[in-house]
Amino acid sequence: MIQSHVFQEVLDLVEKTGDRCVMVADDKVFAIMGLAQYRSLLLGERDIIGLSETELLEKINRDIARWRSAQVEEGIDMVSDYDSIEQGINE
Repeated sequence: MIQSHVFQEVLDLVEKTGDRCVMVADDKVFAIMGLAQYRSLLLGERDIIGLSETELLEKINRDIARWRSAQVEEGIDMVSDYDSIEQGINE
């Protein structure tokens, strides 16, 4: 079990930094984050106003990764589709 003083220290750091962390206790894994972040995660939305440049780039990269994953699941091969289009233009 997680010691209460260690848990409190982690909570304090998460609150100060706005970061998230993962804790493992008794073979169980827990994600720790602020309530506002958790609410945004659940609702699938996040206000980009106020994000740092790094946070915005991370959000964009996550969105692109999700989009690419959806394309793969739908069987869309972006490389071969692009090659086909390019070949048609060059003919």
